[in-house]
Amino acid sequence: MKSARCYVGDMMTGFILVSALQHKDEVDELIDKDERWLDLVINTSDISIVYEDEAAERCYISLMSTDKEITTKNTLDEIIQKIRRATSINIYSQ
Repeated sequence: MKSARCYVGDMMTGFILVSALQHKDEVDELIDKDERWLDLVINTSDISIVYEDEAAERCYISLMSTDKEITTKNTLDEIIQKIRRATSINIYSQ
């Protein structure tokens, strides 16, 4: 399992788009509904930890504001590149 930690700073503001797994509720489990992937916008300053489970081919993003964990199908490298692009655009625009 690989992980990356993000530290909050003045320049770490930006937004990224990831494919997030919508969690099933009891009704979805009863009717055996398939997984549903949604596009989700995340503020990079809210990201606490990003880690990847290579066996499951999933990546998990922990948020600081809600103490929630988001399951994505993006790889750790893809998420790191998205964060770098989002924050570098913000740095150059200031």
